Amino acid sequence: MKTRIYCLMIGMMLATSANAYDFMEDGLCYRIVRNAYGATAAVTYDTSYTSLTGDVVIPETVSNSNHTYKVLSIDDWAFQYCRELTSVTIGNNVTKIGNRAFSGCTSLTKINFGRSITTIPDGAFCDCNGLTSIDIPSPISVIGSQAFARCTGLTEVSFGSTINTIGGSAFEGCTALNQVSIPTSVSTIGYDAFRNTAIYMNAPNGMYYVDHWLCGYKGASPSGNKQIEPGTVGIADKALNNTRLEVISIPNSVKWMGGEAFASCRRLRNVSIGNGVDAIGNSAFSGCESLQSITIPNSIATIGSNAFRGCKSLFVVDIPNSVTAIGDGAFYGCEILYSVRIGNSVTVIGSHAFDFCGNLESVSFGNSVETIGEYAFRGAKTISNVSLPSSVVTIGVHAFENCLGLNTVALGDNVRTIGDYAFSGCTALTNVAMGKSVSVIGKDAFAGTGIKSVVVPNSVTTIGSGAFSNCKSLECIDFGSNLTSISTSMFFGCSNLKSFNIPKSCSKFEGGLSDFTNLRCITNLSVTPQEHGEPYDDSFLRSLCRLRVPLESIDKYRQASFWRGFRVSAFTETEFVTDNLCYHSDDDGATAYVKSMPAGMVAPRGEVIIPETVTYDEVTYIVDAIRDDAFSGCTSLTCVTIPSSVTMISNGAFYDCTGLQCLTNLSLKPQPIGYYTFYNVNTHACKLLVPEEAIECYKTANYWKDFLINDLSAIEGIAVEPDLHHRSRYNMQGQPVGNGYRGIVIERGRKIIVW
Repeated sequence: MKTRIYCLMIGMMLATSANAYDFMEDGLCYRIVRNAYGATAAVTYDTSYTSLTGDVVIPETVSNSNHTYKVLSIDDWAFQYCRELTSVTIGNNVTKIGNRAFSGCTSLTKINFGRSITTIPDGAFCDCNGLTSIDIPSPISVIGSQAFARCTGLTEVSFGSTINTIGGSAFEGCTALNQVSIPTSVSTIGYDAFRNTAIYMNAPNGMYYVDHWLCGYKGASPSGNKQIEPGTVGIADKALNNTRLEVISIPNSVKWMGGEAFASCRRLRNVSIGNGVDAIGNSAFSGCESLQSITIPNSIATIGSNAFRGCKSLFVVDIPNSVTAIGDGAFYGCEILYSVRIGNSVTVIGSHAFDFCGNLESVSFGNSVETIGEYAFRGAKTISNVSLPSSVVTIGVHAFENCLGLNTVALGDNVRTIGDYAFSGCTALTNVAMGKSVSVIGKDAFAGTGIKSVVVPNSVTTIGSGAFSNCKSLECIDFGSNLTSISTSMFFGCSNLKSFNIPKSCSKFEGGLSDFTNLRCITNLSVTPQEHGEPYDDSFLRSLCRLRVPLESIDKYRQASFWRGFRVSAFTETEFVTDNLCYHSDDDGATAYVKSMPAGMVAPRGEVIIPETVTYDEVTYIVDAIRDDAFSGCTSLTCVTIPSSVTMISNGAFYDCTGLQCLTNLSLKPQPIGYYTFYNVNTHACKLLVPEEAIECYKTANYWKDFLINDLSAIEGIAVEPDLHHRSRYNMQGQPVGNGYRGIVIERGRKIIVW
C-alpha cells in the first residue's frame, strides 16, 4: 500500500512538472516566490533533471527578464533519483533544502553545504550509496529523520560544533559506518538513528552505545536490574522503551534523556536518576505502570510532556526547585498519586499536567508559578484546599473541574484570568477568596459549586455566562464596581439566591428572575435605571422582591418598564468614625460594618474592641462585618475583640498586622474569611480566644485553625481594683464597662475577674 501511494505521488509530480516552474537558467528550473518583502527564487523539480550528470551548482542569485533573484530554497524532491549526479554545491543564500531533495542520487560523492543552511531535512540524502564521507559544517544544527539513511558506502561523518539534534533513523542502514564522534553540543538523538550501521552490527547483544550515547539495545529485551555505563552522556529517544526492565540506574554523567526513553516499561518499579540530567524528555516514563517512586534530582530544569503519564503506581512526587516547567500531561492519569510538592522555580504547569489524578489530596505550589494550564488538576477528587501563590496570573480552562472534595480556594493577588469551567463541578467548594487583580471570570467558572456567598473584586470587568450557575447554596452576590453589564445567565439555577447588588458602573441588565424563587432584595447603585432586554414572565417574583435604589433616582425606577415591577425603596449611605473605628452603613440604620480609616486619620493601634452595636446621630447600628482592608497595615495593633454579631470578615481585613498577638472572637460560629485576611500575621504565635462550646469548630475551620486556640472559660488573671484608671475593660458582649464594674471582663485580650 505504501509503495502504491509513493508511486502515485511521484506520478502526480511528473504529470504537473511542465507547469511547475517560471523560468529555466543554466539547466535548472526556478519558481518565483513573492512576498511582502519582494521576490526570490526557488529551485524546483523538472523531468529534464534525470539527464543531469557531473556537478550541479545552486547559485546565490539568478537573473531572468532583467530581474535578479536571490536563490533561497530547493523544493521537495527537486533532484530525487538524479542517478548520474556526482557532486552538489549549494549557494550561500540558500536557507532551506526540501525533504528528499537529493534522495536516490546513487552516484553522488560530494556535498558542499552553503553557510546559510541550518537544517538537513527528512530524507534529504537518503539512498545516496556513492557517498563515502560527509562534512556537516556549522551552522547546521538539525539532521532530520532518515537524512542519510541507507547510504551504504558511507564510512565517515564529521559533525560541526553547532549540531544539537540527530533525527530518528538519520543514519540507519549505513552498513559501512563503523565509528562516529558525537560533539558535546548534541542534546537529542532520535530513535534508531544508528541502527543497522556497522557500529550496531559489531556491538554485542544488550544495550548498545554510540560514542557515549545509549542508543538502544540489540537482541533480547533487557530485563531485571540494569545500570547504564558510567561516562554515558545521553540516552536516545525510545532507547529502552517497552523493555522488561525492573530497576534502572542512570549515572551522574548522563545529561540528556530522550523522549520515550523508558516508555511502556510496565515492570519498571524503581528509577535512580543521576544529578547530571537537566531534562526529562517527553513521555520518558509514560506507561510505566509499576513505577512506585521517582526521585527527581536538583539538576532537572524541565519535565517534558507526558513524562510520567499513566504511571498508575506513583504515590508521591517532589519536584525540586531547579525545575522551571512541568510539561503538558506530565502526570496525567497517575491514579493513586497522593501528594505533590511543586518547587519554587516552576513558572508553568502545563495543560492536563495532573489531569485524572483522582487520589491527589495534597498540592503545595511553589512561589513562582504563573500559569496553571487547562485541565491541569481536573478530577483530583480528594484535594480539599487550594492556596495559590501571588505569582499566579492565569488559571486555565477546566483547571480544577470536578475536584469533588475541594472546599476552600484562595487565589493569589495577581490572578487576572479564571478560565472557563475552572472550578466547575466542585460540589464541596464553599469558600472562595478571589485576588484583587482578577479581570475575567470565565464561562461556568464556578458552576455547580457549593459556595454560599460571592464577593466579586472591583477589578473584574467580564463575567462569562453561567459563571456561578446552579450553585444551589448561593445566597448573596456582591458584584464589583467595574462591571458594565450583568445578566442573570451568570447565575441561573441558583434557586436559593436571596440578594445581589448592581454597581454604579452597570449600564445594562439582562435576563429574567424566574429561577430565583427566594430572591428578596436587589440593591441597585446606579442613578439611572439600566437598559433591559426582552420581557420575561417573572412579574410575580419581582413583586415579592425589594429593589433598593439611590434616593434621588427612586421616581425614575418606579417609572422604568422593567424596574417598576419591584417593591422600589430608597437606601441611604452613612459613614462615621467613633472610638477610633470607622463604620459604613447603607441600609437605613439596620447594620454597619467596620471599614478602613479615612486618609489623614490615625490608624487603630494597641487594643481594639469592636462592639456589637454602635450609635451615631441617634441611630443604633448592629455591627455585622469587618470589610476589605479594615485594619490593613495597622502594624501597631496588638489585640482585637470581635463581637458575636460579626458574620463576615472580608479580604485583607488584618493584612500586614504584624504586631497582632491576640484575637478574641465571641461568635459561636467561625466567620467566613476572605483572601489574605491575616497575611503576614504570625498566626501560629497569636492567641485566639473563643467560646468554650465553639472551640472544636474553630480548630477545624479554615484559617482559624492556624491560631493558638483557647476557650474563654480560662481565667487568665485577677484584679482587685475596680476602677479603670488607664485600662480599657469590656464585658463578655464586647461593651465597654464603667468605673466600679466588678465581675468577668476582657482586658487587653485577657479574661480576668475584677473584685
